[in-house]
Amino acid sequence: MRHVALIYDAKLPYDLKVISGVAAYLREHAPWNVYIEESALHDQRLPPGRWHGDGIIADFDDPHIARAVLRTHLPVVAFGGGYGWYDPRSGIPYCYTDNQAVARLAAGHLLDRGFRHFAFCGYRRTPINGWSEEREREFVDCVERTGADCAVYRGRSPRQCAP
Repeated sequence: MRHVALIYDAKLPYDLKVISGVAAYLREHAPWNVYIEESALHDQRLPPGRWHGDGIIADFDDPHIARAVLRTHLPVVAFGGGYGWYDPRSGIPYCYTDNQAVARLAAGHLLDRGFRHFAFCGYRRTPINGWSEEREREFVDCVERTGADCAVYRGRSPRQCAP
């Protein structure tokens, strides 16, 4: 039996979707013993020092978690919005959102329904939400290629958000 820690932020819908996917996999394939932090709604933490696991699945959008996970020297699969603290040179498998595909699907859906005037509402840029900017560029490009117009609005909140 494998012992795996899931380190995620239970307040974020993206993280909950990832964890739902892990749970679906476990139901069908693997007899894993899974460590989940009791206070996942308040903070992400590694298992206590006495935990001797086989690996970790972690949200790397939090720099403290990314650094702590790397220090364990355990096998890791990371996920996030693509703008966290993941270092491609680390060799760690990293799953992130295809933001261009998200924007193309959204634009295509609205265009197929006959809309001709559009707006994109995104976030002001922070170190971890470049995904919003990627989606904005792709959405606006898709809409404008059809000859339609697209206004862009960015929130004023400086909070860091995940996809």
